[in-house]
Amino acid sequence: MKIYEIDKAINAELDALENCEETGETPDSILARLDKLCLERDAKINALCSVIKNYEANAEMLDIEGQRIKRKSSAMLRAAEAARWYLNQTLMGEKWTNGIHTVGYRTSEAVEVGNVEHIPAAYMRELLSYEPDKKQIKEDLKNGATIPGCTLSKKTHLQVK
Repeated sequence: MKIYEIDKAINAELDALENCEETGETPDSILARLDKLCLERDAKINALCSVIKNYEANAEMLDIEGQRIKRKSSAMLRAAEAARWYLNQTLMGEKWTNGIHTVGYRTSEAVEVGNVEHIPAAYMRELLSYEPDKKQIKEDLKNGATIPGCTLSKKTHLQVK
């Protein structure tokens, strides 16, 4: 029986207890059935409480395991970055290949902004706060403009394929 069915049966037995004189049934037999129904109801409620606790414990365990996996993932990314740095120091810009792996370098340009307060308003874009419009600054620096507080630098990035 489901809990709601047990509750209905308990209510029916309570009604039967009120009307036992009319039906000729003894209160002892009705009370015995009520006790059995109450015990069954308690067992169902106890089982449901156990299910809830198990779900909560499993959720907590999965959260902890997720945090452990996240830490392990971060450690792996740091190890990969350390190995990338070591490879870069070893090759010092030299291209390398062995048929399985290819190591090459590419250059990119990035705007380095010194003091934001020295940048003219034309090179600022409005977000929630002001920040340099590096795309516009880069374009104008490439075209020969001099922008206070900004320089164009070349960077080298290691690529492993």
